[in-house]
Amino acid sequence: MSGVNYTDDQEEFRARVLELKQGVIIYNHPGVDTGPEWAPVPGLPTPHTLAAYVSGVGDMYRNSTLIRESDLLVTCAVFGAEPVLQGTLSIDGAVMQIVQVQQVPAAGVPVAWKIIARA
Repeated sequence: MSGVNYTDDQEEFRARVLELKQGVIIYNHPGVDTGPEWAPVPGLPTPHTLAAYVSGVGDMYRNSTLIRESDLLVTCAVFGAEPVLQGTLSIDGAVMQIVQVQQVPAAGVPVAWKIIARA
């Protein structure tokens, strides 16, 4: 696709999210395990402060048996890692488990992430 600059899209989305000024949201990327296979030592997580906003899950997500009505939807600009289910989110100090990660757009270069999390 000639003429498409995803870096500009990423920066524009980041700027718009930062305008919302919604709390402190940190993604903790899991560390790499070291040591022997039978006694692994978990590595330290890498924290990433996110440009993000939080809302309740929409009706489209509630139809899944994996999503609860009390879960939160975190929409964030891309950052220095790709979020994984083994990571955690801290929303204003409350640690949340990640239950689903969606790239936006679904294919190609990501501009944002949608992360569903629960306490």
